[in-house]
Order: sequence, then C-alpha cells, then structure tokens
Amino acid sequence: MYKIVRAGAPPSYLVGTLHLGDERVKLPRVVEPLLGEVRLVLLELDPKQMDGSPATAKRVARDLAESDPSRRAKALLSPTDFLALGNWMKERNLPARMLDGKLSALVLLLDGQDGSREADRGAGLDAQLAELSASRNLPVGGLETIVETVRALDDVPPQVLAEVLMRMMATRDQHLRIRERTVQYYEAGDDGGLYAWMRQPSYLSETPPLGLPPAFLEAILERRTAIFAARALPELDKGGVLIAVGAAHLAGPHGLVELLGRGGFNVRRLGR
Repeated sequence: MYKIVRAGAPPSYLVGTLHLGDERVKLPRVVEPLLGEVRLVLLELDPKQMDGSPATAKRVARDLAESDPSRRAKALLSPTDFLALGNWMKERNLPARMLDGKLSALVLLLDGQDGSREADRGAGLDAQLAELSASRNLPVGGLETIVETVRALDDVPPQVLAEVLMRMMATRDQHLRIRERTVQYYEAGDDGGLYAWMRQPSYLSETPPLGLPPAFLEAILERRTAIFAARALPELDKGGVLIAVGAAHLAGPHGLVELLGRGGFNVRRLGR
C-alpha cells in the first residue's frame, strides 16, 4: 500500500491486489478507511467488463476471435499436444470454441483457471474493492479492458505463446504450489519478492526448472504497467484517487512505484 503525493493536489493511494478468489486473501486494513478520503477508485480492469451480462460476453468473444488460422492453437501445436490441450480445457469446463480464439486469450484464460477449486471461495480483491466503493457511492473506473489485456500480447510471437501454453499444461500439477507462494508474498506485503519470483526460471516448476519466457513477461507486466501509469496520471494530477492493480505491477525498475516517482510524485509505502 502506497501514498502518492504531489504539491497542490490531495493525496492519492496505490494498492496491490491478487486476481484470486481465495478467502484467505484480504485487502489491507487501511484501504476501507481511505475510501472516505478519495473521490475515485481505479481498478486494473474496467468494472463494466465484469458485469457478467450476455451482451458483454458476446462482445468480448467477438473481439477475441482469431481471424488468422496460422495463429491458432491447432496450427502451432502438434496433434498430440492440441488434443491434450482440448482435454485440459474440458477438465476446466472451458468452452472448446476458445481453441479457435486468440492464443493470447487462451493463455490468460487458462492461467486464471489453476484447478485449485478448494481454494476458490470468496470474491477476488478487485470485486471486493468495487463492492466497497459502490456501497460508498464512489465512482469506479478501469485502467484497461479485457480486450486490451489480450491485445497487449499481440506482439508476442505466436510460437512463444504456444510455448507458454505447453509449459503451463506440463506444470499444471504445480499450480497449487504457485498459488500458495503467491499468497505468501502478498500477505507479507512483499511486492518486490513477488515480481522477482515471477521472473525466475523456476517459477512454473522447480524440478526441473521451468519459467515463463522473457518476451511474455515483458508484455504481460512491463508493457501493461506503462499503460496503467499513463492512464492514471491525469487523475493523479487532480488527486484523491485510489488505484488498485495486480501486486506484480508495483515493483521493479518498470513498476508503477518507479514510474510514478519519475512522473514527479512522491510515492511512500504505508503499513497494511
């Protein structure tokens, strides 16, 4: 949790979240009272994208369609791997039509379906914060849409995205370990540790070591973090904003804390 200050404007705040529906994961205690000090809450994802309506789902599905067959999973994976991927999706109760969608969307969808169903209880932190804000009649906005999240990966070579899919599938028995360690970093308030661990060559699997390709990490973390900073700056100039994004976007040389500091703001860590 961070306080963002610049002369001439009310203070703003920055909090890291986890995109997990895990009942153990709570917003920092300081967040709720701070809602009385701000005029606007900005989440990572536009809350209108989370309304669950058929119209929204249909529009997003249309935007995530892949028109180039050579960039689809079937063209990039071996027949055996493609069959295994389809079976994995079936295990996760994911629609088979997603196999014909953007490869980047498939990666993000499966990354959010870790199979730890016993831990998936309670609303994620973004939903909790949106609900708290609504109860106080605070307007809630977003720094990106679902489609923009997926399109952030469009410059990643499709072969790299296919490799990410294969690595995720090969290490799916490690997802509970990844979840538990992620929660540990979050509960300790160790944004830097979480960021560094995600970049380790043993992130997905320790034995044998297997991590995420640098090109994928650059797109999913650094590139999107820069967009978050650019979109938040106009509101931060006015002050009185609470920004909530994934904790991995806060730390590092290209993290939000560093980028906002370069933008002329004094960013100071608060207690949880």
